[in-house]
Amino acid sequence: MTRPDTFTFRINQAERGLLERLAQGLQRSQSDALRWLIREAVREMDAVMGDGVGDHRPTEVQRATD
Repeated sequence: MTRPDTFTFRINQAERGLLERLAQGLQRSQSDALRWLIREAVREMDAVMGDGVGDHRPTEVQRATD
C-alpha cells in the first residue's frame, strides 16, 4: 500500500526506546508499529465510547498510567 502522506513528531529518548521495544515485539518497523498502535487505540476508544457519532466526549482523559 502506498502512503503518500508524512507525519513527523517529537519524542524523547525514553519514548523512542518504548517505540523500539514495541516494534521489536511486533516484529515490524517502527512506522508499522506506530500505525498498529493508532489503529488499536481507536478500536479500543470506539469500544468504550462508541463510534464518536453523537457520543459525548469525556471531560477528562485518563493517562495511560492511571
